[in-house]
Parts: sequence; C-alpha cells; structure tokens
Amino acid sequence: MDYNELFEYRSGHIYNKVRRGTTGFIGREAGSRRKDGYRHVKVNGKYKQSHIIIWEMHNGKVPKGLELDHINRNRGDDRIENLRAVTRSVNQHNKGGLGVCIDKRAKARPYMAYIKNNQKHKTIGAYGTLCGALMARMMYKLKLITLV
Repeated sequence: MDYNELFEYRSGHIYNKVRRGTTGFIGREAGSRRKDGYRHVKVNGKYKQSHIIIWEMHNGKVPKGLELDHINRNRGDDRIENLRAVTRSVNQHNKGGLGVCIDKRAKARPYMAYIKNNQKHKTIGAYGTLCGALMARMMYKLKLITLV
C-alpha cells in the first residue's frame, strides 16, 4: 500500500491528506496514542503502528526478518531519523531501559549501573549520583561495542 497517498509526513507525525472516517479530517494528525506509548492508525479497517507507516513511506516494506527500533527508546518519537530496521536481538538489547536502578538502603552509593548482555545481567557498579551510574553504563556499553 502506498501510504503517501493517504498521509503527509512532517517531523515525526503523519497527517491525513484525504478525509478518512468520521474523525479523520484533512490536515489533522492521524491516529491516536496507545497506553504503551506507540501511536497507531486505522487503515482499511485494521490498526497499524504509525512508525511502521512512516518507515514504509520513506523506505518501503520493512525487510523480512527485521523489525523497527526507536533508536532513542522513545516510542512516541517517530521521526524517520530515529527509526532503524534491526534484528529482534538488537531491538531487545536496546529495549533494556536506562540500565540503572536505585537501592534505597545504600546511602552513599544508591545508584546501581547494570547491563544485560547475552541474556545475563551484569552489575557494573554502585555510584553516588544518577549521572555517574549512567556514564559508567555508557562507557561499559561503548567498550562492548568496540570489542565486537
């Protein structure tokens, strides 16, 4: 399906080019936000996630065996430059959240940095600030990437 006939893409959002249903007015942003953070749009009686529509408007079908990943982990950020086609394994790795948890019992170093690698959790260390824990996780992840 050519979504470019139905929608116009602007800055991570899609807008109706044609009247669609009772609420799909021309120029209005298409679809609605779901509880899980994704935006979805009804097309031909079926709901489709808007980031997939945006990808297909720019790049064609998502290649077989790949799925779309929001690079910055924000499901609401559907800008084309924030989307990439990756394997499920890479997408799940990126899904891991910040990689920091708080241990309220630890007064001096309550922020624990961790990373999930090959289905195993590895604790990187305990830090006095959230920024310190995030930086340690980023440095550790960068080290993992450069070793590959």
